[in-house]
Amino acid sequence: MKNASIFSKGDTLFLKGVAILMMLFLHLFHGEPWISMSNPQIYVNNESLVQLLSNASNPVYIYIYISGYGLYISYCNSRNNNIKRILKLYLKYWLTLIIFVPIGLLMVGSEQYPGNYETIIKNLTGWKTTYNGTLWFLFPYMLLSLSSRFLFKIYDKAKLHIIFVVTFIIHFVCIRIVSLYGEFLYSNQYAYIPEHFFELLFPFTLGMLTAKYLVMKQALRVFLKSWGGYFVLALIVVLVISIRHNQGVSALIYPYYIVAFCLLLVVAKKNSYLIQVIKELGRKSTSMWFIHAYFCWYFFSAYLFYLKYPLIIFFVLVVISYVFSFLIDFIYNKIIVLLKI
Repeated sequence: MKNASIFSKGDTLFLKGVAILMMLFLHLFHGEPWISMSNPQIYVNNESLVQLLSNASNPVYIYIYISGYGLYISYCNSRNNNIKRILKLYLKYWLTLIIFVPIGLLMVGSEQYPGNYETIIKNLTGWKTTYNGTLWFLFPYMLLSLSSRFLFKIYDKAKLHIIFVVTFIIHFVCIRIVSLYGEFLYSNQYAYIPEHFFELLFPFTLGMLTAKYLVMKQALRVFLKSWGGYFVLALIVVLVISIRHNQGVSALIYPYYIVAFCLLLVVAKKNSYLIQVIKELGRKSTSMWFIHAYFCWYFFSAYLFYLKYPLIIFFVLVVISYVFSFLIDFIYNKIIVLLKI
């Protein structure tokens, strides 16, 4: 690549750490029924702060944006190992199923865990993740990753404004389809998967465009590394929260919000210790993504919400998910060595 890109490997690891924190928080407090199980202490205009913060969270778009960025860097450096990357991702996913499906069988029953042969196959492929609903974008991400080389070849031949306009229009159409035919999509996986693939194509493409075109000007970088960067970031977050009640508008704004959020957060001034902590969470983010819902949704939610206070609940979920990720990664690394992948 001709120009040094804005994100280093450490930056993308940091953003993955932020995304997993955002994801755990969102899945704990993603609606009033869940929030009502806790005891929020801070309200803004009669709405709890946890609800407002969850409205400003979109971890999936962050992951997809980072993936588009990273895969394009790999593509430019001729590191085209997407099949191997997906295989390793699925091996870790299958490992979590081996561990948690038997727990589900004991706690929930055989109808859901493991269910019939069709249910097993759908979950193993990621086609329909009924065991763990937070993995809904696993299959669309796999499709994006496997098709990325083809997409990047097209993008490299097209003009910037053409890429941007076409992928934005596709994203807009997908958002409209969800708003009009949501019930049909959720009950028909053959429509649901393509819709999500094309919806996620836009943030994925924005990641690629960031890698290809964005070189931060030094003056702007100096400003953003000051506390002024956080001021701008706070304004953007407030903007997204303010339009939260209009789902159509917020869905269209989210891709741009995530790009601005990631850029500002990476270059803004940060505590060095905090950076290391969040990077460590970034290293464990995939395993934490795969397992956290079993603790906060499916098997142990009553025990978790017994703690009452949102900050404590969130902290405990982060710790539990992080600790169990060590077990997942330990076994996974042994398998990778054994299979020589």
